[in-house]
Amino acid sequence: MRKLLTSFFIITLGFNSTSTQAKVIDTPYTTERLIFSIKINADGTSEKVQELTTLYNTQQAAIGYAYDEISYSAEDVSVKVTEAYTILPDGKRIAVAKNNIITKDASGNGTASIDDSKTVQIIYPNVVVGSKTYYKAINTIHKTLFKHQYDLFVPFNPHTDNRYVEYNIQYPKGLKLYIDIKELNGGRLSDAKDGQLRYQYTYSHPQALKEEANEVDYSDFAPHLHFTTLADPTALATLFENAAAPKAKVTPEIQALADSITKGIDDDYQQAKAIYNWVSKEIRYVSDTLGVHDYTPHEASYILQKRFGDCKDHNNLLITLLKAKHIEASSALINSDRKYKIPTLGSFGAFDHVITYLPKWQLYVDSTRGLNVFGILVESAMDKPTLLTALKAIGHTKTFNSRDEQSINHIKLDIQPDGTIKGTHDVSSSGSKEFTARNEFESYQGQNKEVLENHYFTINGELGTGSFTPTDVYDLNTPFKYSSEFMLEPVSNMPGNGAMTVPYGLANSIIHKKSVTKYDDSVEFPFVCRSYYTEDSIVLNFPNNVKVTKIPEPAHFNDNGIEYDATYQLDANKVNVKRALTINKPSAVCNSKDHETWLAFHRVLVRDLRGQIIYE
Repeated sequence: MRKLLTSFFIITLGFNSTSTQAKVIDTPYTTERLIFSIKINADGTSEKVQELTTLYNTQQAAIGYAYDEISYSAEDVSVKVTEAYTILPDGKRIAVAKNNIITKDASGNGTASIDDSKTVQIIYPNVVVGSKTYYKAINTIHKTLFKHQYDLFVPFNPHTDNRYVEYNIQYPKGLKLYIDIKELNGGRLSDAKDGQLRYQYTYSHPQALKEEANEVDYSDFAPHLHFTTLADPTALATLFENAAAPKAKVTPEIQALADSITKGIDDDYQQAKAIYNWVSKEIRYVSDTLGVHDYTPHEASYILQKRFGDCKDHNNLLITLLKAKHIEASSALINSDRKYKIPTLGSFGAFDHVITYLPKWQLYVDSTRGLNVFGILVESAMDKPTLLTALKAIGHTKTFNSRDEQSINHIKLDIQPDGTIKGTHDVSSSGSKEFTARNEFESYQGQNKEVLENHYFTINGELGTGSFTPTDVYDLNTPFKYSSEFMLEPVSNMPGNGAMTVPYGLANSIIHKKSVTKYDDSVEFPFVCRSYYTEDSIVLNFPNNVKVTKIPEPAHFNDNGIEYDATYQLDANKVNVKRALTINKPSAVCNSKDHETWLAFHRVLVRDLRGQIIYE
């Protein structure tokens, strides 16, 4: 579905890549012309006229994509569609009827939220292959997020087919705007008759490039346009802190709560941990982007009263409770998606999440996740730049390493004379991998039990029955672990001569999943990679009437931060298997050289896991 957002934070378009390796793909539709004419006022409000012409290349597009959507915040923005029509292949125009231009509440993502998002939907008539659609709309921003502030950051997407994009921007000389342009054509034009400054930039990219697995957000590397009143990221820190700090008042109620939570705890680190655990457990997450709350939290006392809030609210209540115990903390703006860079200039769109930073221990915490252990972040928040608003500084979350990020499986398989396998398994994990496990087992109840069990049998390519026994996912003071018991149907013919690969049962093996994943032969764009240690220790006990005659050869790989060792030992009718994978990369962002190394390792891995135990 195509959706063009009117938010003045970020708009995503196509870009003119210089890539020679990335694969060009066919697209169901093409953006023939996209023109923006933006007039910025001295107070940061603005009017934007946008015109979009789309060509439909396939029947799928003509049937499924023959509409446009313009989303906006109703409190701050108004949208008016002034023209809309279909252009048939013979050039005939068919206007869109007024009742086919519909304004409705924007659909949510399935979670509780408080917002005023609206969507204007334009439904085009008579669209066939070769048709074009066109609309012209006026977007007026009546109220800015922060007074007298403006920010437009536009990265250009290499994975879309855009033939021509044009930006026309004008604003009064009295408005100080900072400009950062990367790889665009154009620049400053002659001043308007009323003295306003004018700029025009164009871009063309008449092809779409294949999106690669785990690719970082293209804003990290693509050409871009940036007009903003924020000279640098710390300017945004000041705006956020000025809005948030007054909301962190230590009222008598909050002081009493902080004292109650930390009763009997003298160590300030343990006090911070206890307060964090309380907020994580007791404050429900509810998104709130209504009006000023898109970037400003509620009063801490209000959050406490309602017992719910979004990331800004979680962070604010946590900071306020810590303040009551004289523990310093700062809001930390971060991107929770695949952006690993922030623009040189300040940008609202660079961040979409708020966590909390504790300077005394150089520690980041995120209470919105509910199941995160104190001091541990989810994978998407690690090795990321942050904006520490109280400190007016750029920070950085912890990088991945194989010491802290671990997942270890212990599997015991007792093979019965008829070939069925009775198995047990337990797993321990640490770091973000522990959060992943807690999150997965939070819903392990009722009918979802069978869903999760069948999921693991399926990904391991086996048939069986079994169940898990997890510890309490909500107990953040105790490491989370889980175990399983299962019965597998035969994976090889028995009795008689035969061969079998090593089964996994209900084990969630990273090593096994990597072995059955297909990877591109080459990559062009930077991609997300993780450092971790994972191990599968497996014991296979064969029945007395079976003689094991051969086991797989050891396997080894060690290059460019990837080390893999697999060993096999035969002791009478018992086979001991140990497979260990260590990945240590200096960054969460990898390149084509790293991908080449991974492919070399993957060949070793696949060959190893195809190795068979032969018996008679």
